[in-house]
Amino acid sequence: MNFRHWIARLAAIAVAGLATSSLAQGVIAERLLNAGSEAEAGNWLMVHKTLDASWYSPLDQINGGNFVDVHLAVAPPLGGLSGRDRDAD
Repeated sequence: MNFRHWIARLAAIAVAGLATSSLAQGVIAERLLNAGSEAEAGNWLMVHKTLDASWYSPLDQINGGNFVDVHLAVAPPLGGLSGRDRDAD
């Protein structure tokens, strides 16, 4: 690997690190502990919404009147995407 490629890869890693850290900026332990509060209602700060894994969201954009418009957007295959499975067709 020549020097220019090495510098380019190092720069890409640095930019990716800075972008990742800026996305998480402001997410502190206190916010995670209060994830179920009214102040954090519009934020989904962790996988299960709250530390007790309630998955409850107080948001009301989806309700009985418009639920009929909801459809599946993405469905990953069970078992993953190995090269063998993708090339079987």
